[in-house]
Amino acid sequence: MYAEYHRELIAFGYEIIPVKPNGKAPINADWSNFTIKKMLKAAKQHPNASIGLLTANTPCIDVDCRNKELAKLMVDYLRPLFPQSLERVGNAPKTLFICRTEQPFTKMASKIYIDTDGNKCQVEILGKGQQAVVWGNHATTGKPYHYVGNDIGDVPMRLLDTLSSDQAKGVIKRFEAFATELGLVEQKASLRRSESVEKDDSTGWGIGCATDEEKVVIVDALTALDPAMHHDEWIAVGMAIHNAYAGAVEGLRLWAEWSSKSDNPEHLSCNHAQRWNSFTDDPSRGNVGFPSILKMARDAGWGGDFEGEVEEVAVDEAFDNEREYVSGTFMEMLDEHRLTKDEIDQFAEPVWLVDNLVIKGHLSAFPAPANGGKTLLFMELARELAEENLVVYINMDISGVGSKKHWQQAEESGIHWVTPDLKGSNINKLMSSLYASPLEDLKNTVIIIDTLKKLTDMIDKRKSKSLYKSLRRLTSKGATVICLCHTNKYKDADDNLIYEGTGDLRSDVDNMIYLEPFHEGTKLRSLSTRPDKVRGAFEPITFEFDDDRRLSVADEFTDTNVLVQIAKDQQYIDEVSEAISSGSVSQVNIVKFMNETYGRNAKRVRRILADYGGEFAKVKKVWNMARLSGQHGRPIVYSILDEF
Repeated sequence: MYAEYHRELIAFGYEIIPVKPNGKAPINADWSNFTIKKMLKAAKQHPNASIGLLTANTPCIDVDCRNKELAKLMVDYLRPLFPQSLERVGNAPKTLFICRTEQPFTKMASKIYIDTDGNKCQVEILGKGQQAVVWGNHATTGKPYHYVGNDIGDVPMRLLDTLSSDQAKGVIKRFEAFATELGLVEQKASLRRSESVEKDDSTGWGIGCATDEEKVVIVDALTALDPAMHHDEWIAVGMAIHNAYAGAVEGLRLWAEWSSKSDNPEHLSCNHAQRWNSFTDDPSRGNVGFPSILKMARDAGWGGDFEGEVEEVAVDEAFDNEREYVSGTFMEMLDEHRLTKDEIDQFAEPVWLVDNLVIKGHLSAFPAPANGGKTLLFMELARELAEENLVVYINMDISGVGSKKHWQQAEESGIHWVTPDLKGSNINKLMSSLYASPLEDLKNTVIIIDTLKKLTDMIDKRKSKSLYKSLRRLTSKGATVICLCHTNKYKDADDNLIYEGTGDLRSDVDNMIYLEPFHEGTKLRSLSTRPDKVRGAFEPITFEFDDDRRLSVADEFTDTNVLVQIAKDQQYIDEVSEAISSGSVSQVNIVKFMNETYGRNAKRVRRILADYGGEFAKVKKVWNMARLSGQHGRPIVYSILDEF
């Protein structure tokens, strides 16, 4: 099968792999990194293999549900939302919808529900790191997979409906709502293994107790993992740590500390000690070791390695070597290491330099897109800070032409504005002089670095970590250090910006606050903050810019992503509102009105109705949705919100 159809699918833009005949498992160990060359070569090596589809760029909605009523509700819900997707069936009523995406995201999964017959019901969105069989025989039925409507060999990938991460989340919410309405019981999860947490021996490390060096790497890898991840993966991380630390309390503390950074209420409210102890008797635990953590971290962009962390272990080794030389009583040793009142008085109390943005004496990172307004914002803030502080603004990301305005602004405000690149001076000498400064010179000093990547290679773990340690030396002397940095081109699964660099940046700074711009045409209108990692009571705020680029703080915070999406959809919103106001209140009639009046595409109209309507509005609620008679199969009617 693979040899017969592989060229056709590759030409259509699909990324395919050989799968064991009458099965679901990939044949090649490196299947997740298949190149076109490998796809072509596999035809000679495995001509009779089934065909699997890599789902990074073609995410699949897997309706994994044996309950016929629930499965039908989901299929009927998905078909009008994704009319150009491919509908593949293996073991009915289970159904797979194949879409495409412009921004790949990781796997998502709904809660698991059990019906009265004991059938497991779940929806999974297969994404990066997964695959789905698209041609071949089903592993259970032994019968060929078939398609409802178009076959995968009939439709190029570029013509498929797009599926975003937000849409995927909406699909999961809809499934869970359907399951609840039908009275299915939620299954409390133990561990549901997925490809993202399965055993990975590629590192050479096996499941079992980790060495001290390996524990250091685990701690570093955790910095790349979002503790707000899916509950099952979060449990898998706990199990892996439990194995690595042989159930010791040291591992429990690590898991609990990492979990405390989550915004998932389930993770925050969990009795970690109780759950930790339950892992001992859980048979699933034996399948999950710390290689799972490393695999998950690498999938999340972590670039750590084993050898690069050996020096961190030297601290513990030094401690062990010093034991035989210790003299004096335990209480005397405590006094040696305990801070006195005079010493503690030297540390400043937390003081806001800029409310909800900059805390005195902290090392803070502010990632933002290129041309996103970060320099404009902090040059304006520097003027205010210079009234009571020594402000050193190190600008290494500006042209000669662009420097004129900032130079004038700095001269008028008393900002020490330095441009090593334009001056032809050595930035390392300047930084060294800062590091060598006595304590009293930096207590009221604000150092702004624009941008951080000009000081180091952001993706070189050793170089970047060394810089962050050096910057920490400045804050230990009382300085406030502000690092402006860039974000990556691509966003995460939740459509949020991602900072550029290794995981050490986030772990080594006190605060990481994203700056998310909103442009109206070519003009920057606002910058909204998104606190990511903070050591203070930060609240998100929005800065506004007028036509003369003057800065003010908005009365209320505004989510930039919402503003951007509303701006894109505003014309459609106005037209749909007109349709509803004119009496076209059902989806069918609204779609008809929009087509006849404005020539609008039915698919886009249905998306607008979903994004701005009802309980599950993805962007903003503009109109209400109600199902006539409250029964499935009855038409949905819309009404405009009075307050919008």
